[in-house]
Amino acid sequence: MDHIIDPGTKDISGRGINPGDRLLIPAGQRSQLRFTGLRGEPDNPIVITNEGGLAVVATDAWCAVDLFDCAYVHVAGLELTGFSNTGVYVRRGSHHVEVDHLCIHAGAGAGIRWHTDKSYVPAGWIQRGLSIHHCEIHDVGHEAMYLGGHDGQGRAPLEDVSVCHNQIERCGYDGIQIRNATGAVEVAHNQIEDVGEAASETGQGGAGLIAGDHTTGEWHHNVVCRADRGIQLLNQGAGIDIHHNVLVACGTVRGEASLRVWGAGAFLFHQNTIVSSEANGVRTSRSGCGELRDNLIVEFGNQAIRVPAAVTEAGNVCLATMGEAGFHDFTQDDYRLTRLSPAWRGGQFAGALGLADVPVSLPPAIDVVVTIAGREYSGRINAQ
Repeated sequence: MDHIIDPGTKDISGRGINPGDRLLIPAGQRSQLRFTGLRGEPDNPIVITNEGGLAVVATDAWCAVDLFDCAYVHVAGLELTGFSNTGVYVRRGSHHVEVDHLCIHAGAGAGIRWHTDKSYVPAGWIQRGLSIHHCEIHDVGHEAMYLGGHDGQGRAPLEDVSVCHNQIERCGYDGIQIRNATGAVEVAHNQIEDVGEAASETGQGGAGLIAGDHTTGEWHHNVVCRADRGIQLLNQGAGIDIHHNVLVACGTVRGEASLRVWGAGAFLFHQNTIVSSEANGVRTSRSGCGELRDNLIVEFGNQAIRVPAAVTEAGNVCLATMGEAGFHDFTQDDYRLTRLSPAWRGGQFAGALGLADVPVSLPPAIDVVVTIAGREYSGRINAQ
């Protein structure tokens, strides 16, 4: 059944709404939306989406779209702007929520937040099932996405988290920050540019990607360009796998590393391309342990790799200048290799992208195309 949410309605409860129903937001501009107690089913979610054209939630309220104690809900096709704290807030026991094809911009806080305080749920409860894909988030004051929370915040752990194919630009703090996500995590094919300008306000923030407080999973085929830190690990979970990412011109605010690691959880960082680091290509704390393998690190202000002995290094190619790297065309941000590159080894290569003249079996490093209400947003770094 379809339910039209008229422009004067802000609060929608789950009463009278059944699995598979659609909550339609008519085209035009409106104020905030608060959803409470929506209950879909695993194969029959409740859908919240636009109807008849672009639906804009423009509000200076604390939150533009609030999901409070909701389950199996799909939110798509909206533009959110002006909020003072959060664009989409998934909280208070909400789980199994899909968010896609949103344009979130010009808000003072974070684009998307997702967490539940332990005081609101039974002991041992885990917040599961978040998928965020094909969203554009830009010009927000804090993080584009802040999912979970650090140990001191008393928030429930996360599992089954997927953040893929999003485009993020100009965020004051981080691009994508995930904490306490201990199982089934994938962060892939996101394009993140110009984040961390307000990093001095956060202490540890300002990164394109942050995995913190026991977070594990597979983080791959992301592009981070011009961030205070490209990828940052903060007491990450053992076994986190980070590969085939492209990190460009990181360290722009505090002169930090493209990969920065604090904490002792063993990590695997392999076949990534790091270009034009302001200071270090890779830097870990003294307690760091893990493996750096087959990465291509080019042009760094301090050291290519600055790690303790507990970190294993193998097959990395570190080059002082762009001209030595043999990139296809670095002036156009095309970081595929030519056969003259020292990172090409006759069938094997260091770095993320492979040869320019040979079909590569890997998925494209940059393939973000976001369509929202008929408007298309495409990635601008040509690493193909």
